[in-house]
Amino acid sequence: MLPTNLLKRMAEHPRSNHNGSYSRLKTREDNNFLRVYYQLRGTHYDPLPHSEQIILAQKALEGDIQARNRLLETYQRFVIDTAKSYQGQELSFGELLSAGNLGLIASLKYFKPELGYKITTYAVRGIRQSIEKELRTYRKRKTVSLDRVVEDQESLLDLIPSPDLSPSDESERSEDHRLLTASMSTLDMRERKVISLHFYEGVSLKNIAEGMEIS
Repeated sequence: MLPTNLLKRMAEHPRSNHNGSYSRLKTREDNNFLRVYYQLRGTHYDPLPHSEQIILAQKALEGDIQARNRLLETYQRFVIDTAKSYQGQELSFGELLSAGNLGLIASLKYFKPELGYKITTYAVRGIRQSIEKELRTYRKRKTVSLDRVVEDQESLLDLIPSPDLSPSDESERSEDHRLLTASMSTLDMRERKVISLHFYEGVSLKNIAEGMEIS
């Protein structure tokens, strides 16, 4: 997971207000935040050879935390580039990075080397879907409930239909449900709790970090 100080700094970055009116972030503010982000992340790693990524991915799937963290560091450039493409919308830059990182974590755990696809395919898709999911939550103000007992994968999400959703929206929501349920089932309990509390119960990342005593 991300370092506690980074998690808290993300949570403290300006975000949309509660009455639905959103202020656009200034480029200077985003650049300053990105500079802090790089400082907190540490060294910016260069891309790894595909063969080495596969080895690390296999180790990560077997529970090797160092291998997983190495991959997360390597793919930070994709999180940042994707977050930049969504700047100026409803979410602050810190929230975009946070959502992107959650999508990255899920995608790496959902990766299946035996299928022959590149990790990049999973990572980029996971990052983008996570960000777009968070944006849709703000825009459509869906009524969403999440079961407290996250151990039960069969009842992980309880999406409540909204009368203003079109058939295409309903189909999109069903696909989101399927993909998110599959991805969430690969996370450990601590990671599920962070995602659940932040994205579905509205708890700030700062409060999550403090409440879970993440260090």
